[in-house]
Amino acid sequence: MSKVVVNTELLLKWEQEHSAIKRTIDGFWNIFRSWKKENKDEYHDLFIGKLDEDFIIIDVVSISLKQYYDRDGAAIFCSLRLH
Repeated sequence: MSKVVVNTELLLKWEQEHSAIKRTIDGFWNIFRSWKKENKDEYHDLFIGKLDEDFIIIDVVSISLKQYYDRDGAAIFCSLRLH
């Protein structure tokens, strides 16, 4: 088993070239809006109808590379914190 060492600058350059963080945030909003539209009752029950998207704050927590040893490949993960 070989160990993979990732240069942080290389990971950040890859993120900039592929807009991984922006795409993760855009993906959140797409799913959120879709859920809100398709599950109106659940949305209103959960937020008592008082949540406005303008009040949701998204912080980027991390971006990381995960190497899988039980199969070929790796994945990039972008973690967000929602307030």
